[in-house]
Amino acid sequence: MCMSVRPVATATEKAVEVYERFIPPYGYQPKPFDTIFSFVSADTVVLSRIEPATSNLGGLEHDIRPEIHEKPTSKADNLRIVFDMNGRSCEVVTGVSAAKSVFPILTAPGYAIKLMDERSVVYFAPNPVSLLEAYVDEGEGLDRAGDFTLQGLGKYLFAMSMEIGIT
Repeated sequence: MCMSVRPVATATEKAVEVYERFIPPYGYQPKPFDTIFSFVSADTVVLSRIEPATSNLGGLEHDIRPEIHEKPTSKADNLRIVFDMNGRSCEVVTGVSAAKSVFPILTAPGYAIKLMDERSVVYFAPNPVSLLEAYVDEGEGLDRAGDFTLQGLGKYLFAMSMEIGIT
């Protein structure tokens, strides 16, 4: 299964849920050329990057799936993940979904959905343990998928480089 399916599906569920909660209670029924309402939602997952392992027995490759890093459950869990990613790389996949009101037809029950996903690879610098512990103590990554954020202190501590692409 493609790893972008999960964040795109979650973002779509969120956008449709908000659309259905907002539009029907107010009795809005879209008409041709009517005002368009859009609801945009996003979800992100962080995946550890694992190179395929080669066996000593005939060079067979093992099917190793990347670990999905959810929001940490505690500071200890946060520390475990940042230690695991230290000096390595991870893939960040964000799914985006927009639910737009349209005149109801057979293919669209009052809304149409547009989907996209963005994939980025983040390369982490090898950091000393004391720096990783200080980052976790700050608490910045506790409410983030993947246990870190590049919008705050994480960009100075972790990211050596990034590859960004949109699909």
